Amino acid sequence: FSLDTDILLTTRMVKRKGDPRENAFDAMKTGLTMSMAAVVAFGALFVLSTLTHIPTYSEISSVALAGLFGDVFATWGINAVMVLYHVEHRKVKE
Repeated sequence: FSLDTDILLTTRMVKRKGDPRENAFDAMKTGLTMSMAAVVAFGALFVLSTLTHIPTYSEISSVALAGLFGDVFATWGINAVMVLYHVEHRKVKE
């Protein structure tokens, strides 16, 4: 899942014309929508598995939720900043 959001961010920022910050914001809206949909789905699975005492589903959903929250931080807090820096400095050199 993390790979999908990184590819979404990079392709929208590098290949699209226009303002890099606007492209990053558009990519972030799409990426966070994808991530929040997955958080809701795995959150529901976690609650359901806790109520029904199914440890396998509980473990799967808790690992997926931790990965999703880590992905949001890594993609939009770290990678987006680096890609934006690269795109803006590439335009200065041109």
